[in-house]
Amino acid sequence: MLTRWLLKVCTVLLAESESELQAILDVVTDASMEMGLHLNAKKTECMTTSKNADPPTCNLTSNGDKIKQVSSFKYLGYTISSNGKCLPEVKRRIAIAKEAFFRMRPIMKSNTISLDLKVRLKKTYVWSILMYGCESWILDKETIVVVVVVVVVVVVVIAAAAVVIVVVVVVVVVVVVVVVVIVVVSAAVVIVVVY
Repeated sequence: MLTRWLLKVCTVLLAESESELQAILDVVTDASMEMGLHLNAKKTECMTTSKNADPPTCNLTSNGDKIKQVSSFKYLGYTISSNGKCLPEVKRRIAIAKEAFFRMRPIMKSNTISLDLKVRLKKTYVWSILMYGCESWILDKETIVVVVVVVVVVVVVIAAAAVVIVVVVVVVVVVVVVVVVIVVVSAAVVIVVVY
């Protein structure tokens, strides 16, 4: 039973150098072998991260098998890239959320469903999909613009059936602008502190 469960486990090992990562990988491989488990080198990947255009290479092995180096991989449904850019992942999340949103479009356009219920449904079925993994997004200007546009479009469609559409749109735009300003200011503070 334990063996079957462990076969499905996806583990991420983190280190600051290739030699440190190789040492950790060797310990994990040896400990697994003691329990009768074998690391599948064909399903194991290595990725380095760097701000440089060409990330450094990584030459890891497990029991003599070379570990493949990749520029991105999916972990728990979130695509992580070696260059740290998240816009492709944000756009993918938007596409998935858009599908969920359009499946709910008849509900969102209905005049018989309250605005409060529409907002709760959007939070439950659309917003959670869109924002999955957002805590690791790197918010550059392009990413912020893309996310703000999506939020405004969703709110406009929800409010379209309501009489107060103009008020709702103005309030949302003001809130979004305030959030963007806060994010940009906090990012500037982080940059100043870090550098």
